[in-house]
Amino acid sequence: GLHAERLEYDANANPAIWSQLSELDSTKVVAKGALSLQEVERFISRCVERSSVLEVPLKDGVARVLACVVSEDESKHRSRLGHRLASAAAAAGATDIGAVVYPIAGGKIKVSLRSLDGVPTTHISEYHGGGGHAHASSFVVLASEFDSWKQAPQPTSKGDECDAAASTSAMHETRNAAEID
Repeated sequence: GLHAERLEYDANANPAIWSQLSELDSTKVVAKGALSLQEVERFISRCVERSSVLEVPLKDGVARVLACVVSEDESKHRSRLGHRLASAAAAAGATDIGAVVYPIAGGKIKVSLRSLDGVPTTHISEYHGGGGHAHASSFVVLASEFDSWKQAPQPTSKGDECDAAASTSAMHETRNAAEID
C-alpha cells in the first residue's frame, strides 16, 4: 500500500512527509497493499508451478535444486520465491533448496539460493565464487555454464515465465528489448 504512494520518507529531503502521510486514506492504502500482495502471490505460485530441477556442479557431485528463471526486475521477489521453491523442492526430487535465477549484465546469470530447515546453501555458492550465509547465498555464472545445468524441459501449455529450462539467450533478448522500450 504505502509503496504504491511513492513517497520520499526522508524528512530532510521531503519536509512535508508527515502531512502527506496524515492525509492518506488508510482504507485505500490497505486495499492497495492487499492487492499488491495477491499479485505477488500469484506470480510466485506460477513460478513454483513452472520450476524445474537444476543439477548444479559441486567438487564432489551435484546439488539438485528447484529453480525458476525470472527477469531482473522480478528478482526483487527472490527471497520469498526462493523459500517457496525450497518448500516444494523435495516433492520435485531436489534438495530442500530453491534457486531464483535471473540475467545480469555481461551475459551472466545470478543464482540466488534459499533453504529451510537447516539445509546449508553456502557450500554451493562458495564453490562457484559467491557467498552469503547458511540459508541465503548467491553466485554469478556465465549463461553458457548455466545452460549446461538444465534438465530437459517438461511439456507445458503455460507461458515461459519462471521456467528454469528457458533459453538464457531468449531471456537476454527479452531483457534487452525491455531496456530499449
